[in-house]
Amino acid sequence: MSEANDTFNQMMSNLQGVGRTWATHGLTVGKSALEAGAETLKNTAEFLDNVSDRLAREATPEEAEVPVEEPAAEEPAPEK
Repeated sequence: MSEANDTFNQMMSNLQGVGRTWATHGLTVGKSALEAGAETLKNTAEFLDNVSDRLAREATPEEAEVPVEEPAAEEPAPEK
C-alpha cells in the first residue's frame, strides 16, 4: 500500500510541476504580447503626433483658423 501512495504522490507532484510550467509559459507569452501591443500603440501615437505637427506647420493662416458658422435663424411656421 505504501508503494501505491508513493507512486500516487510522485505522479501528483509531477502533474503539479507540469501545471506550473505551463502557467509560467502562458504568463510569459501574455506579458510579451502585452508589451508588443503597448509598443505598437506607442509607435502609432508618435506617428499621429508627427502627422498632426506636420499638418499644423503646413497650414496656411486661413486654414489654421477654423471658421465658426452661426446657426441659421429658424423661420416661423406658416399659419394655417
